[in-house]
Amino acid sequence: MAITVGGSGGFRVTIDDREVRRALSHMERALVSAQPAWAEVGEHMLEAVDTTFVKEGARDEHQKWEDLAKSSWAMRPPKKRKEAGGRILQVSARLRRSIWRRAGPRSVKIGTNVDYASKHQYGLGVKPRPFLFVTSKDWDIIGKILLRHYLAAFPRGPRP
Repeated sequence: MAITVGGSGGFRVTIDDREVRRALSHMERALVSAQPAWAEVGEHMLEAVDTTFVKEGARDEHQKWEDLAKSSWAMRPPKKRKEAGGRILQVSARLRRSIWRRAGPRSVKIGTNVDYASKHQYGLGVKPRPFLFVTSKDWDIIGKILLRHYLAAFPRGPRP
């Protein structure tokens, strides 16, 4: 900012707002597209779903999946019984490996294209064994990720 005082008692104030405009532009871009933050949320959720499979549903406030029925266990070929080690939904690990995420500017989608996934997620004809869910801890982490992203958009004041 520059102040010029003239000889006739008048004065003129000139404000250089380039730095302010740059900061506002940076903030606008961050607020319009939070894709990097949503990508981070997606990564967190992929790790959370993987943990759900490892712990067979027992993640945070969710209960462990109900054990396999003896008839289901008997249907597994002996080799698959040994490979899966008795773990539920993990004979081939196809479902576990199929989870994907797509981050956009305002959200993240997490899902699977495995045809039998909804049967297990919602218990359609089988005991429900949900593997895609958001816990209260997840919501806390998601909130912190988004808050960090948005706060990073604001300038921290003059820099030396």
